[in-house]
Amino acid sequence: MAIEFNRNGQLINAQLFKIDDVTFWDKTRPPIIDPRLDDEDYLVKDGDRLDLLAFQKLGDSRREWIIMRRNDLYLWPNSLVPGTFIKIPTITSLTERGII
Repeated sequence: MAIEFNRNGQLINAQLFKIDDVTFWDKTRPPIIDPRLDDEDYLVKDGDRLDLLAFQKLGDSRREWIIMRRNDLYLWPNSLVPGTFIKIPTITSLTERGII
């Protein structure tokens, strides 16, 4: 698992900690992605995957957590249902809020 920080230097993906000389990885809770008027409505198509959408729309497949958090989705099993709409925040709004 990669460690990822937002532009403010806050850890958003994972953290490493040590208890009694044993090192652990622990996921942090990602920030809430509040709705914005400029969020894109996206119609889910058959074969869509969160990582591919994150790459196409947000420039990095590791940003799938942003789409998941904005839409209350889960990764396994793939919770994208063809024919439904999801909201995808814009890179501009995510940058303005310090999320990326």
